[in-house]
Amino acid sequence: MNTRWQIVCAWCGPAALVVFFIGFATAGFFPPMWPDLPVEQVVRAYSEHATAIRLGTFVMVFSSGVVTPFAAALSVHLRRIEGPEAPVLSMTQFAAGTTGIMMFLTQAMFWSIAAYRPGRNPEITQALNDIAWFFTVMPFCLIFVQALAVAGAVFSDRRPRPVFPRWVGYLNLWCALLYVPGGTCTFFKIGPLAWNGLFAFWVPACVYLTWFTVMAAQVTRAAKAYREELTMSAPDAHTVAR
Repeated sequence: MNTRWQIVCAWCGPAALVVFFIGFATAGFFPPMWPDLPVEQVVRAYSEHATAIRLGTFVMVFSSGVVTPFAAALSVHLRRIEGPEAPVLSMTQFAAGTTGIMMFLTQAMFWSIAAYRPGRNPEITQALNDIAWFFTVMPFCLIFVQALAVAGAVFSDRRPRPVFPRWVGYLNLWCALLYVPGGTCTFFKIGPLAWNGLFAFWVPACVYLTWFTVMAAQVTRAAKAYREELTMSAPDAHTVAR
């Protein structure tokens, strides 16, 4: 088992999110645009900053593909818990994690389309902007399921030396819960549950970065521990073979 590549893949997760936010800031979306901004100001933002938005969305699209190796590395160690016969939780985590790429990709595409022809009908630009922000904040379901799958696997690990410590399971439960308010942004244009609000945007964004970082560190630790287990058992296996 190539531990080095596992570690590299694990840290692709936090790296992807950091790169995404660099693109996000480059595009001028940090802090987020207000949902109740008049259509004239929305159009002006896209007209005056079209080049920066295009550059920022290019960076965001690039970051989306970097999530896949992270999901794969995490699934490898969830599968160690479940075994090869029916690794449903590791497969769920991988499916949710890779599908979650669309959360990085789709909103960037809509922002880029809005900046592509800033002279179009202002209401179309506003609609594209709304779609992009909804794709940014509202689809909590994928990361919610991903966190629950990890928690379920962690809590099912009964071996003397578990792959992940039990507190990682509780962390994933809390993360799943804190992602949910993002889904309520469809009901609000102002306040903490609007797409730029404390509970819809800022808390989930901070939690998501924390989750990526903690899980990358835990996959790194699990990969090193498993390598040590294999190294220690190798002489015994050689002796038995002789």
